[in-house]
Amino acid sequence: MMNRRKFISMLLASAALGSVSAFPLSRKALAQPVEKDCVIIGGGVSGFTAAYLLRDRNVLLLEAESGFGGRTISGIHNDWYYPEGTEYLGKPDGVLAEIIENLNLDLIEIPSPMDQIWRDGKFYSGGSGRIKMLTRKGGVNAFNRFLKALKDVAAHYEEVPDYDPNGELARLDEITCKQWFDELRLPDVYAETYNVTFRGLFGANIDEVSALGAFAEIFFDFEGMDHPLDQEDIDEIIRDKDSEGSGSYSFRHGIAEVIEALAKFMGDRAQHSSRVISVTGNDEDGYEVVYQHEGVEKTVGAQSVIFSTPMPVTKAIGAQLLPLNQQSLMNLVPYAQFVTAAIFSDEPIYTDAFDLAVPDGWFVTDVYDCTWMQKKLGEKHKGYVASMYIGPHTYKDTSLVGMSDADLLENSYKDLQNIWPDIRDKVKGYDIHRFEYAYPVMTPGAYGRLTKLWSMFNGGVQIAGDGMIYPTFEAAVQAGTIAARRINEWL
Repeated sequence: MMNRRKFISMLLASAALGSVSAFPLSRKALAQPVEKDCVIIGGGVSGFTAAYLLRDRNVLLLEAESGFGGRTISGIHNDWYYPEGTEYLGKPDGVLAEIIENLNLDLIEIPSPMDQIWRDGKFYSGGSGRIKMLTRKGGVNAFNRFLKALKDVAAHYEEVPDYDPNGELARLDEITCKQWFDELRLPDVYAETYNVTFRGLFGANIDEVSALGAFAEIFFDFEGMDHPLDQEDIDEIIRDKDSEGSGSYSFRHGIAEVIEALAKFMGDRAQHSSRVISVTGNDEDGYEVVYQHEGVEKTVGAQSVIFSTPMPVTKAIGAQLLPLNQQSLMNLVPYAQFVTAAIFSDEPIYTDAFDLAVPDGWFVTDVYDCTWMQKKLGEKHKGYVASMYIGPHTYKDTSLVGMSDADLLENSYKDLQNIWPDIRDKVKGYDIHRFEYAYPVMTPGAYGRLTKLWSMFNGGVQIAGDGMIYPTFEAAVQAGTIAARRINEWL
């Protein structure tokens, strides 16, 4: 079965580059000399993808934080590496596959079972477990209606920026996932299951995410599955659960290995602790980027600029540069907060799968066994690490990042003690990371708005980041790819 990240990356790759090698050189004369061909603002995977593809040009990447990665960062405890943001990928292709191969990274399929769902006191493991839960709680007829609807959408699906706002799927971009589920007459188990999924992916609920945005996550759980199914078909799927591959990938030390390798590859052309204050200029005369590096204000001139930052940050530093119509569209891309809390213990807390999705309504959305990959590769280290992922119940809730460590932990334990009654006693330490701009939310109309926004950037200023396509690692890579292609064509 295709991983839910894979389908979107295949579609995105077709919209990016015909070739994934470094771009050929050419030069456009400017009225005044500048120091750089391109300054890239933001050191997440989108910014680094653009820098990698423009590597034969004179580029400088500036990251405000003390380290690179954006939402793709990790920590280490007793030689166990744990994610503090992005956890896994679909099978890479296109530019991402090239980066992994050229930088000699060892891609590893996550051992099954990757996913578990805990509901009504039972664990449902893997894709077969999800089907078992949905059919037993909601019936086979509803499941077949669900499969048919997914296949109908898949036949016409197009990703930003190739989405057609006048096409077959325009209506699904304008209604919420909850409205779509209601139209399909799906039992409550579907809304409850995917509400948790969307809180974890978007920091938003099914009444806030568009049906089209929801589809792009849901479809991967069922791609390739025939319909209609009868009970005998479903029983066979459940019996064959041990043959399932996860279809999801990571690295021995997590997804942050990609960022670390890219930073090493770019060397001193990538600079962290460099907070951009302002960008001014124009295509004819070039651009001036003012930034602070370790407390010292600096200025660099560039022929072009790529913003690879959350849109609120892009607007703040590009306020004098970006036209009001662009800023107005960017205002319509909301961001959700998110918190991750790694917990350290001497005894195991959760070790049954890579990821556990908990019931709808809980404070936490997922719990990860952060030792899963390394253990399956034969490593043995002291203690255990699990990670709790905490998404708001609505993206409009901006209280998460301001909560104290004690409140975050207590609210998490209050629910999780229903699965592990002694969780408080087991935890010996923790590491909490807060993301103010964690996820761009695919609210109704998002596909149309983002496609229009892409059409507005055609010169020496481009915007990348997952806020321009979809809130996944792969989509951020594709946004960086498109921005780099456009800059290369303009130079």
